[in-house]
Amino acid sequence: MIQLELGLNNIQSYKRLAYTYWHALAELVDNSTQSYFDNRDDLDALYDNEGTQLTVRLVLDRHARQLRITDNAMGMDLEDLNRATTVGAVPPNTSGRSSYGMGLKTAACWMGDRIKIRTSKLGVPAEYEILLDVNQVANGDPDLGLIERECPADDHYTIIEVSDLHHPPATRTVTKIKEYLQSMYRVDLRDNLLFLEWNHDRLDWTGPGTLRRAQDGSPYRREFRFEIDGRTVHGWAGILEKGSRAKAGFSVLRAGRVIEGSPDSWRPRVLFGDQAGGRNDLANQRLVGEIHFDGFDVSHTKDKILWTDDELNAIDDELGRLFADYREEANTPRRGGGTPHSPAQVDAAAAQIRDVLESPEMVDRLTVEDIPAPEVAEAALAETARVVLNESPNVEATLEGRFGDTHVALFCSYSNSANDPFMAFEIPNEASVQVVVNMNHPFLEFVPAGDGLSNYLSMCIYDALAEWRASWQTQAFAPDTVRVLKDALLRVPMSILRREARQSTMSE
Repeated sequence: MIQLELGLNNIQSYKRLAYTYWHALAELVDNSTQSYFDNRDDLDALYDNEGTQLTVRLVLDRHARQLRITDNAMGMDLEDLNRATTVGAVPPNTSGRSSYGMGLKTAACWMGDRIKIRTSKLGVPAEYEILLDVNQVANGDPDLGLIERECPADDHYTIIEVSDLHHPPATRTVTKIKEYLQSMYRVDLRDNLLFLEWNHDRLDWTGPGTLRRAQDGSPYRREFRFEIDGRTVHGWAGILEKGSRAKAGFSVLRAGRVIEGSPDSWRPRVLFGDQAGGRNDLANQRLVGEIHFDGFDVSHTKDKILWTDDELNAIDDELGRLFADYREEANTPRRGGGTPHSPAQVDAAAAQIRDVLESPEMVDRLTVEDIPAPEVAEAALAETARVVLNESPNVEATLEGRFGDTHVALFCSYSNSANDPFMAFEIPNEASVQVVVNMNHPFLEFVPAGDGLSNYLSMCIYDALAEWRASWQTQAFAPDTVRVLKDALLRVPMSILRREARQSTMSE
């Protein structure tokens, strides 16, 4: 007779599984939270007496190459511990977050070579400790060296220490771990069921952002529920007020835990498009939601739902039908063409401006200091532009016009000093404009990165183009002319969004 046998050295292959650090750690947090849900009544009564709540703490010691995960859930007795260390032993509740009886072993061995577990179960006056040495087991010795100690019967905890880490997470990885974990356990966190901590920093979930409001003031948020092959799919969808590709998309949940979610959310085909990352439209930046797939199978590493037959297409089509109006609304630029700011926001911004206008420094600039002579101003601007003559532009664009092409170049100069003008431009010929922005100007200290910097650079370009366009006149032009021309340029980005939204709708 030939039998299938799994050698002990198979345990060393766990470190080659397709885990990420956040999904590996989530296996351990899953066990803690499922222990709570399986014993919720008893633990809630105990937490009320203790003045505590379910708490999971994760501590990384990079110097010692060790990770420690501690919880105050139900804890384990000898039977529970034996099942936890048996590969493939099915947990009593397979409908929850612990499904396959593999997560603790595979995730811990993926992270490191030595796993120590110390635990005590509520109502059992004993603490148990074992040490799983991956190399020892792989060499044929499966003894985990069980140690039993007496302890109070009301103790309840599990402490897992993973040492000899294969790859201790670096700073950037730690940032992603925290970001993903607070997204994964968003339901527990926002329901105040879980206190989750990384290296003494409390993790919390604040949501994807503010939702757009309809004309009646109600938020664009709608709940849904439908059946797929006898299983219920439910959740909600909404429209973000401020678009963000990182925040948009559907977070996929199973048993109250995110399987896929921000910042790598799922984008259903019908709503977001077939191409990777979705269509390049406003809906791809604004549609957001959560969708629960309880009862569906999940991958071993719990990062994907395992679809069968035509399930995914059926779900895609149903979501597209339910939220076709939301997709159309998300692709519609904001009413009035600009960002709606409340009167309170306007008052706060105006107060800041007033403080600057009334400052002694502003008074000196406008009323005390001499106005520079034309030749002095011209020389200062010329010097700002001169320093980039041998540099490559950050942006080059060709405008195809009725009277020929116009070439526009933007130089973001770090060669200027903080004392040079904030911006200068040159017109080498009638068909060319070169804009130079002084990136060392002190005002840039107040310009935030991202959209703030993009808007600032755009304003510099619009100023230059408005003056350049006004200079086409043979006679002297008034400042009003420049302002009117700049106003027209400021309306261009919204016109682009409207055109793209129309094209996206027509392509459907």
